[in-house]
Amino acid sequence: MITFSVVQGSLGSGNDIAIELAGDILTKTNDVSLTDGQYLALKETDRIALYNAVNAGYVAAVNELGASLTASNILDGSLGVVNLVLNGVEVFNNEAATLVFGTTKQNCYWENDLTADRAVALSTTGAVDGAKFKITRKGGAFNLNVGTGPLKALPANSWCEVTFVGSAWVLTKYGTL
Repeated sequence: MITFSVVQGSLGSGNDIAIELAGDILTKTNDVSLTDGQYLALKETDRIALYNAVNAGYVAAVNELGASLTASNILDGSLGVVNLVLNGVEVFNNEAATLVFGTTKQNCYWENDLTADRAVALSTTGAVDGAKFKITRKGGAFNLNVGTGPLKALPANSWCEVTFVGSAWVLTKYGTL
């Protein structure tokens, strides 16, 4: 998540700035927060407008950890690489799930034994090139089927990594614990 806000002292009392970002308008009275997916989907012209505003000191950009971001980060897109994942672990039990980039944490862990084959659907909604999920499962006699096909049928005590490339999720790594 990246939050953009107008630096109040940078503009005179009668002046304002307005930049449209992902359907919202950034002004003196309205900060705009973008998810990683929304940021990465910005048009180059929007990034240039943000770059110019941040570089001139009119707009401040802060990530979810409270760190200030530079104009260069915004222009070259490295900001998105830094914030490409939701850190942490999402824990699942003996259940199927749908993983959604920008909503589900990057690391997904099935901690309970599976009592039947379970499916892990990989949503393409909001996914961007380079998005990743690492899926790990513990025990049970059944498979955790990741993606369509599946991309990988995970037996007990194994893991895989999937990456979004173009318009689809692909298996990029797998192994055993």
